[in-house]
Amino acid sequence: MKRTLALWGLLLCAPLFGEVFYEQKLHVEFESPQAAKEAQARVAKFPRGKKIAYTTRWDDSNPRQLQLSEVLNARGIKATCYPNALSDNYVKILGKVLGAGNAAGSHTMSHPFLGAMLACEMFNENALQRINIESRLDTNVVASALPYHHYRSPVWPDSAKILGLCITRAGYMSAPDIGDNGAKYSLPDGNVLYSTSLFDANDSNPDEEKYVRELKRALDAAARRGDNHVTLGVHSTQSDDGMKNLGRILDNHHSEDFWYCTENEYCAYRRQTELSSIEKIGAKGKVATFKIRRPAAFTLGSDIGLFLDFDRTATRAKLDKELLKPDGNSLELPHPKAFRIPVKIDHIAFGKTGGANRQSDKFPGIFASFSVDLSAAKISAKISNNSESELSRVRIIAVTAPAYAKSAAKTYAKIPKGGSVEAVFKLEKTEFAKLFEEGRLLYALQIDFLCGSSPSRIYLSKFAEFPIARKECPRDTGMAIGTFTLDELKDVDIARMSSPDTPLKDFKGKSWERTQSDRYAPHTLLLSGKKVKTVWRPDAVILAAIDFEAPSDGEYDIKTECVYLREYYLNGKRIKLSGSNKVALKAGRNRLIAAARYGILSFSASLGGKELKYLAPQTGNVQAH
Repeated sequence: MKRTLALWGLLLCAPLFGEVFYEQKLHVEFESPQAAKEAQARVAKFPRGKKIAYTTRWDDSNPRQLQLSEVLNARGIKATCYPNALSDNYVKILGKVLGAGNAAGSHTMSHPFLGAMLACEMFNENALQRINIESRLDTNVVASALPYHHYRSPVWPDSAKILGLCITRAGYMSAPDIGDNGAKYSLPDGNVLYSTSLFDANDSNPDEEKYVRELKRALDAAARRGDNHVTLGVHSTQSDDGMKNLGRILDNHHSEDFWYCTENEYCAYRRQTELSSIEKIGAKGKVATFKIRRPAAFTLGSDIGLFLDFDRTATRAKLDKELLKPDGNSLELPHPKAFRIPVKIDHIAFGKTGGANRQSDKFPGIFASFSVDLSAAKISAKISNNSESELSRVRIIAVTAPAYAKSAAKTYAKIPKGGSVEAVFKLEKTEFAKLFEEGRLLYALQIDFLCGSSPSRIYLSKFAEFPIARKECPRDTGMAIGTFTLDELKDVDIARMSSPDTPLKDFKGKSWERTQSDRYAPHTLLLSGKKVKTVWRPDAVILAAIDFEAPSDGEYDIKTECVYLREYYLNGKRIKLSGSNKVALKAGRNRLIAAARYGILSFSASLGGKELKYLAPQTGNVQAH
């Protein structure tokens, strides 16, 4: 332990934002002194000579993930599940999945349309879900999967960039979704968010021809991207027979080239290959000595070791004091216990006042206080150790939104029994700060430490509340009604409602409602509320109405996005709109109605970059949300 603490102090003398590095000495015995003298080592791209990383992605909090994981595990394939809601029953089921060697990622807390949300909510949905999953299940979460694959809005061009930054600042290293993450999020240098080639075989009724076709497409795309990472998914909604069929398909197309791993293992291993270095420092007799510099597992999310390939046959090896058995020319270097992932994780959530000294539930005797002082632009915490164990290798990082610059980690060699440490992080605003001044915003600290000799973690969190200004915008003036079935609505009825001179009235026993949301951006109307109920039904229809005023006759810039759109209607007529459009309008009040199955309506009407005035539609049946 003394050597570990000395090394800790040595390697963390400089401010670090991401990985923690440590060094090891590796002694490798070869078949002859000449072989030892000539031997060279390199970091293997994938473990055990594999050529393709093959992960799986299973969305939502679905109890059938347990059965699906059993189908996969029986074939040497691992599942990575991406829950949203964390009910007590589902947590028990996911615990069994994880206990079999699988992994968990995040699918956000409430499964929203992320690209249309307030910036604060983009961050909250990602950051708090990671904290919740880790602390509820004592697991490590490194990947975030988009609900609905939704990450941007044509009405807000910068939404993708803000969301990408929120995902990385929440602590994720991977987003297994459609498209290359670096490109679609325009991530600046220094932000790591690994991509994949996502494919499926049909969620409900797996189809072998589709599996073969989609796998080939995924492999081709992964080869072009250069990471050779593919992901099968995305829902575990197969029937019992469907799961058996999926198992048969996987048997038929098993490949020795595939590394069947979890997303955590992929991320941790890839990051090691990018950051680890190996230097040969000498040879004596049959033994060559190498110096390894590598990132600690607790910053990577998995204990998977680092694999080395030698150009000579190795017979024996010793890593520091641990004896290892090479596999021919290959050798796995495990992480020492002190640098492995935490095995117990707690979360202390503070209320509005913050600051209160609270005891950890999972680590009796460890107390923490946490406060957010926006006027002084700082967050601060005090960690007190009244437990039976000394705390060592303590590292505290601030988990903050892109509104603030990244803060350097605070590190402490130890907190003795009866001792305490205080950590203060300045909140230095960035160019994005203005975007995070509406709604609730999460502030958190991640504390990694050794409790005795056991890797451990505690999160501290608190929300700050920023006022939401109600304004003339689609979110606050728009209205919705539903749900209807397709046979309840005729084209002529919707066209008539879209006439700006027609008051919106009850229809088929349902009333129009102003579905104002405290979580979505001003340009986005949420198609659900107290009276407007969404249902997952193929023939479901919700109508959304937005009124706006054109100052004169002319051609205007109209931007729209309606997830699960059926049709648009403008001023009494059906109209085709997609993304950015040039539309001729008459002076005065105009009305757009979107008929959709579900989702959101994002809308912008402007002239020369100046937004038009939004109006509340005339109706006597308004219900505020």
